[in-house]
Amino acid sequence: MAVNVFEYLNYRDFLRDAYEERHSADWRFSYRHIAEIGEFDATLFVKIIQGKRNITPRLISIFADLFCKDAREKEYFGN
Repeated sequence: MAVNVFEYLNYRDFLRDAYEERHSADWRFSYRHIAEIGEFDATLFVKIIQGKRNITPRLISIFADLFCKDAREKEYFGN
């Protein structure tokens, strides 16, 4: 079952589930891989999912590009 961003009101839950889905399909898709793409510390993604850090506008854009399929999904995620 594909993760649908429109079924989520909490971005942390969406990021967790979307990550798990991508990681289960491709083991190379990891926290480190996300950090390399976003040019941030590898622990940041985990801290965001755990609620220890908030998401910034720059990270919204990076995560939307990684986990959203089209402009409509990216807009929803950004809001």
